[in-house]
Amino acid sequence: MADRPQNRKKNGKRRPVYDQARDTRPSRPADRSNVGYPSATTPGRHPVTNPNYDPDAPRPSRYAARDTGSGSYPDNSIQFPTGGRPAQKQNPSRNRAPNAPRQNQRRTSAPQSQRPRNGQARPQNPNARRPASGQRLRPTQANLRDPARREGKKKRKMTRKALRRRRAIQRLTALAMLLCLPLTACQKQQKLYSATWFDLFDTVAVVQGYAASQQDWDRQTAAMYDDLAHYNQLFDIYNHYDDVVNLYDVNAQAATAPVRVGNELYAFLRWCKDTAYPATDGATNIAAGAVLRLWHDARESDSPAPPAADAIAEALQHINIENLILDDAAQTVCFADPDMTLDVGAVGKGYAVEQAARAAQARGLTSALLNVGGNLRAIGTKAGGKPWTAGVENPWDDDPAYIQAVELADGDSLVISGDYQRYFEYEGVRYAHLIDLTTGYPARYVSSVAVLAHTEAGGLADALSTGLFCLPEQTGRTLADRNGWAALWMHTDKSTAQSAAWPQ
Repeated sequence: MADRPQNRKKNGKRRPVYDQARDTRPSRPADRSNVGYPSATTPGRHPVTNPNYDPDAPRPSRYAARDTGSGSYPDNSIQFPTGGRPAQKQNPSRNRAPNAPRQNQRRTSAPQSQRPRNGQARPQNPNARRPASGQRLRPTQANLRDPARREGKKKRKMTRKALRRRRAIQRLTALAMLLCLPLTACQKQQKLYSATWFDLFDTVAVVQGYAASQQDWDRQTAAMYDDLAHYNQLFDIYNHYDDVVNLYDVNAQAATAPVRVGNELYAFLRWCKDTAYPATDGATNIAAGAVLRLWHDARESDSPAPPAADAIAEALQHINIENLILDDAAQTVCFADPDMTLDVGAVGKGYAVEQAARAAQARGLTSALLNVGGNLRAIGTKAGGKPWTAGVENPWDDDPAYIQAVELADGDSLVISGDYQRYFEYEGVRYAHLIDLTTGYPARYVSSVAVLAHTEAGGLADALSTGLFCLPEQTGRTLADRNGWAALWMHTDKSTAQSAAWPQ
């Protein structure tokens, strides 16, 4: 063993596993001394590995089948020790012959000078100590390796299948982390912003949402404001705007000649006549401008008072929506009744909010809640995927401020109509701005009505809330249940009733 350190690699590195196919060492003893192998004392003979080793004993060819548990080896491959583990019983699940030698046994070391030539047959030693079937030879103390080498043996014993499985798991884990990084980064970059406007639809408009930066938010809200301002001008019945044909111009000219209007205004009028009006059984009627104008002037006067009864009766004669003539080919509007006028206050805000929200989503806005005078529209969700939450306002002037919280999914709208929003009092009686067109006076059936509409409704929530408020409750509940609308009625005695589709 004195010459063994000569054959080790420098710096304590482990000698590589012997591969006969790659062995380029000279086969002659005289040449082997030049590459670190001392010449053999007995040419052509194997080294002695234990006291009982017989070099002259016959040894089977390394290509012949081995049927004994011999401790000798048919080739020059290196076998590793067992690390001093006790003898183990044979595992019957292993697919090997009962007497086949274990491939991981290692014979005791021998002087390098006595190594046989490559391919030379090693004689069998009949007196050598052999392990019992299924057992391993205990290595001598000289063969025990340091812990680092024993750990290296354990790693080498890992099967290829286990290695492939471990590497596959590592790759999948790395891929999952890479996929999560952009999402996490986006969530961290999303911040809550808001914008408030006071010059739209004669009310307060507020929009809040999440964006990656203040610049992105300002860009989105600026475009949204432009859309809302555009519809505000189109639906204005009190003012004229240059380069815009709006409802003020229609009311002033349509009784004498057809008025050609733009695409947005014409589509809106067609929707009001064909969709909103029949959906509410006529309770929401944009042709009722003659009656609504009377109550508007009374409410805005210095001394508010109800209009004269005969004036109301006369105005009710000019609210037939069939007198609104729409020409799809020419895209014109004409009044068959010269005393008829249009008023879209009951449906205009909801329709404009829906169109502005859709345009914002098309521009890339993914998270926002728009509130224009109580007309709420959800765009996407809040950060983290949570839905937007809105409160149903208390109509009875006491605490709490909200009687119920409602979750809004992407595209949902919540609109509330009540007698507490716009009104005046005369001789102790409250006169709200929502008019029952069957009587010509403010509706008094309930205190408030809330409607929750999904995206397929397309801005109909505003028209429905007004219509259900102006209808007897039983009539409205029948209408809501027949169409699957989610509605909540709030009574003057502070009780509530709801349709089947209203969230519990």
